Amino acid sequence: MNKRRPKFRRVPELEIKLRLTQRDLCMIAVIKRYGLISTSLLVRLVGGNEDVTYRRLRNLYDLGLVNRFSLPRTVGPPGEFIYYLDNAKALDLLHEHGGIPAERLDREAIWRNREKAYADLLDPVKAQYRLGSLFFIQHELTISRLHAMLELGCQRSEGRIRLAEWRQGPELWNRIGVPKMLYDNERRVWVESDEVHMMSHRPDAYFTLHLPGNPDGQQHVHFFYEADRGTTSTETARLKFRTYFHFIVRAKKIREDYDVRRVRAVLVETTDKRRVEDLRAVARHPTVCRETASPLFWFTISPLFTKTQKVEEGSRVRDVPHHLARPEVVFDKIWLPASHNTFCSLLD
Repeated sequence: MNKRRPKFRRVPELEIKLRLTQRDLCMIAVIKRYGLISTSLLVRLVGGNEDVTYRRLRNLYDLGLVNRFSLPRTVGPPGEFIYYLDNAKALDLLHEHGGIPAERLDREAIWRNREKAYADLLDPVKAQYRLGSLFFIQHELTISRLHAMLELGCQRSEGRIRLAEWRQGPELWNRIGVPKMLYDNERRVWVESDEVHMMSHRPDAYFTLHLPGNPDGQQHVHFFYEADRGTTSTETARLKFRTYFHFIVRAKKIREDYDVRRVRAVLVETTDKRRVEDLRAVARHPTVCRETASPLFWFTISPLFTKTQKVEEGSRVRDVPHHLARPEVVFDKIWLPASHNTFCSLLD
């Protein structure tokens, strides 16, 4: 009988002889692409028999090719595992057996993950000193969830929608000069001054949908994405939105930096309806988009993705988060622009 392996530590002494399969390469590639990804999303993106995927994933972990941790909980058992790469050998495998060019493999990300040592969260002694990193981890997992919903939703579209491009992280970061806004008390309006402030433009993600059924010239739709966890002040949000508006609409840097003429929307996923209304009011402020509210900023709430629904699995019925049971919800009319009260779809 096979002995059950311990859940929270590697068992390298088993001397697993791994015969690399396409499933193994696919798992490593998905983890590399996402940075941090939960087990439930990983197995769905890999596809095929889930039991085989779980077993192969455990072998990759014991061999040290992938690493994992779970987020601490105040009550109840630990949450599901979150996977990441901190061993350059995994990238070597993608290069040698997966055909991925070496220049497309971010070894610096491997180094950063080793420095961050997420797996310390499995050690109760070390975890107490790592609680400050939980906000960053939750933020990254929110981005991964949106990314996965787009991929899985496209897979279910029967070719009607394709995720043509996804980019995230430091490669998108930039700086841009934005005129300072001053309030004219006599005219009671906001005006731009000659003073220019250098502002950071740091999107959480940028992606392009390909809609082959649309007319020529309208088949590629471009979006920025922001994961808002409700912790930043409205003033910080105002400066962020103003920088977005200036970058895309006023300075048209989108053409120079992204080689596109138009961005359909800046998507903001946030915590609840009250936060949506606060952020919509910020996006309508004249210091963001001057006199007229811009249709550039669209908002939705995370509970639309995290709420559970009943799903039959053989003879069992269990609660499954909406983003797993129906990932294509991301394409529904759930995005509310700042400029009007009609919900929009990414496919509009």
